[in-house]
Amino acid sequence: MINTYMRAVKCKNNHISFINSLETKLYDLAKLDKLCATEMSERDVHVAEELYQKNIFDKHSKGDQVFYTVHSKKEQL
Repeated sequence: MINTYMRAVKCKNNHISFINSLETKLYDLAKLDKLCATEMSERDVHVAEELYQKNIFDKHSKGDQVFYTVHSKKEQL
């Protein structure tokens, strides 16, 4: 049996999305600003791109490198 779980995360537009265990691994790395596309496998880049399209990740370019980060959690008062 495969051990999988879901995690709820907040998207850019404050909607809640559920992500699986592979997406959670990438999400945790993105929170630490350690998610560089050139250092990832092809599968992980594909999953990160899907999370970007779902508005869970931001995508930044520095030179020829692409980085994925989690949207900042600035709260409005």
